Amino acid sequence: MNTGRRKKYRVRGRFYAFVLVFLILVGWGVFGISRLLQPPRIGWGSLETNQKLVGLVLRDEIMVQSGEFARIDCIATEGQRVKQGDEVAILYKSGYTAKDMDNLIVLQESIKDYQEKNIIKDTKDSELEELTEKIDTLKDKISQKVIAGDVRNLMQDEGELKQLMSVRKTRMAAVVEPEVDSILENMYQQADDLQAKIDTSKEIIYASGAGQISFFLDRFESKLSNDTLPLLQPNDIVQLQKQIVAKETKGQVSASGVQVDAGETICRLVNSENWYILLVLRRNENTLVKGNPCAITLEGVEAQTIETQVEDIRSEGRNDLIILRANVPIGELLQLRKVQCSIGRSVEGFLVPNKYIKQENGKAFVLIKQNKETILAEIEVLASDEKESVVRVPQDSEQKLAVGGALVKP
Repeated sequence: MNTGRRKKYRVRGRFYAFVLVFLILVGWGVFGISRLLQPPRIGWGSLETNQKLVGLVLRDEIMVQSGEFARIDCIATEGQRVKQGDEVAILYKSGYTAKDMDNLIVLQESIKDYQEKNIIKDTKDSELEELTEKIDTLKDKISQKVIAGDVRNLMQDEGELKQLMSVRKTRMAAVVEPEVDSILENMYQQADDLQAKIDTSKEIIYASGAGQISFFLDRFESKLSNDTLPLLQPNDIVQLQKQIVAKETKGQVSASGVQVDAGETICRLVNSENWYILLVLRRNENTLVKGNPCAITLEGVEAQTIETQVEDIRSEGRNDLIILRANVPIGELLQLRKVQCSIGRSVEGFLVPNKYIKQENGKAFVLIKQNKETILAEIEVLASDEKESVVRVPQDSEQKLAVGGALVKP
């Protein structure tokens, strides 16, 4: 018989556990939603920019080229600083032989001896004697240079000797009664013909501007130059790195005695305090910002750490091309094309989400909520990654940033 008593239920411990978990989840959800509804805040922190990379050196340089097929002799030495108009090299064209210079010196000596024995004889003239002494000294100097293969200022010396011989001939005609001498006239003509042959078969190359000279060439000069710099993209540098690594050479020297073709580069005239290092980074790893300084450490180079400026950043696919500009002496990089390096440093400052940074007319801004007003504040981006940036306020700005400041999405 039913007594009418209700059935009792026992509440187990896991029910309380379930309720507790449910309340935690609800609370967490409410907290998360409230966080989403709240504006983001300015933080404080740092971004690490240190990375090891392979860089390519691009130099501000002028190519000095041969006008025709010739043998080259270097006048300037590797790494020498030259100014505009300085002698750089001599080109010996087809038809030239060093024997011609020897023969000319012998012929000029014969002319001088014949003049003294048959024309001047007992004539005493201090100017003639002084000219004769200068000619003898200069001829000895030229002979020693030819024997030693020293071509520095050789063409100037030859031109000076030619001038002295002409002045001596004129002076002799003024102090000695002229007479027709077919033997001497024939020697004069032989010397003139030989000098003309030498003059037409040799060409001196002068520096077209000031700079540091280098005879080391790696055949990448046309691909990595001031002309190609505005056109280069990340994939171009990746391909060039592969080609340069495959060669594994710092360059081939255009040394004295080698043959060069018409239009072939003889040497480079380098602006040694304006050059570039080109790097390729994954975009999600790049924290550098255009216009900012960047410290770069070079491995195996005497001047290891230098300060550069981020000249440009170009994106292609997943890669960024970083163009670093250096305005310090180039040193060993005058000859090197590929260099192992590490870049960057730890940058500390205000942290702002990238999507809250507004770019306008080459400047960066953030919108800040202050006293129910929205204020536009100019900032400088010091470093960035995929999510956020380290920023600061420009020194001449009246606006201020503060940790915890509320941001408004532009």
